[in-house]
Amino acid sequence: MTTSPPDPRAPAGLSGPPTYQTVGPNAIAYHTVGSGPTLVCITGWPFHSATYHRLVARLADRYRCVLLDSPGLGLTRWSDATDFTFPGQAATFSGFLDGLGIEEYYLLAHDTGATIARLMAAEHGSRVRGFAILNTEIPRERPPWFPLYARLMRLPGSAALFRVPLRWQTFLRSPMGFGGCYADPSLVDDRFVATYIQPLLDDAQRLDGAMRYLSIGLDFDLIDALPEVHAHITAPVHLIWGQADTTYQVAGARRMATEFANGSGITEIERGKLLVHEEFPEPVAVAVRRAFKAD
Repeated sequence: MTTSPPDPRAPAGLSGPPTYQTVGPNAIAYHTVGSGPTLVCITGWPFHSATYHRLVARLADRYRCVLLDSPGLGLTRWSDATDFTFPGQAATFSGFLDGLGIEEYYLLAHDTGATIARLMAAEHGSRVRGFAILNTEIPRERPPWFPLYARLMRLPGSAALFRVPLRWQTFLRSPMGFGGCYADPSLVDDRFVATYIQPLLDDAQRLDGAMRYLSIGLDFDLIDALPEVHAHITAPVHLIWGQADTTYQVAGARRMATEFANGSGITEIERGKLLVHEEFPEPVAVAVRRAFKAD
C-alpha cells in the first residue's frame, strides 16, 4: 500500500490525494472517509470517486467509506494486462478487499459499477452485510447511446473522434452527452467539466482507459443474465433510484427489484436522474441508512 504525492487531477470534493493498493497489474486508487463498519463505494462510467463526495459526507458519521476508482476510471493505474471485463473488474475488487484485510463490508454502487458489484456480491455471500444499488443496468433493457459509444470506441482512431464533442458545451448538455444526469441541466457546469471531462482531454491515458472500460466491459449478454446473479446474492439488497432517469428507467428498476433473493424493494427519489446521489444526496443518504438499518 502506498500513498501518492499530491496530484492536481485528484477528484474534486475529496481532501488529499488517493492511496494506492496494488492488485495484479493495477494500482487501485481509493479514498477513505469516516469511521465505523466498512462501506465500499464503487462508481460507474465515466465517473470516479468524486461522484460520491456529497453523499459520503452524510454517511461518514456511521461508516468507514472506502471510495474506489475502477481500472480505466479516475486515478487508478492500469496496464495492457488489465482485465477490463466486468467479471475481471469484480475479481480485481475482490483482490483489493483481500489485500486490505476487509472481511465483512457494506456495498454501495452506481451505474456500470453496480453491475460489477452485483457479480462481487453473488461471489462473496455473507461477507456483504448490505447492498444499496443506485441507477444501473437493467436486464433486457438498453440504455440510450451506451451501446453505440461502445461500438465506436472499438474503431481505430476513435479517441480523436471522441475528443471533439467533449469540448462542446452544447454536446455535454445534450441527451447524447450528460444531459440526462441531473434534473437541473445547469449542473453540467465548469465544475462538472473540470471533474469529469477535462482530465480525459488533458491525459491521453485516462481517455484510453475510459474507452477500454466501456468498449471491453459493456457486455449485454452478461447484463441480460443478471437475474440469475440476483438470485444468488444473499445480502439484503435495496434499490435507490432517480425516478426521472432516462438512462435506466424506473419501471424496469421496479421489476428488477423483485429478482433479488433478499431484496427489500426500491426507494424512488422524485425528480432524480442518473446522478441522483450528487443532486439529491440527503434523501439518498437517508435511504442508504434505512436499508442498512443504521437509523
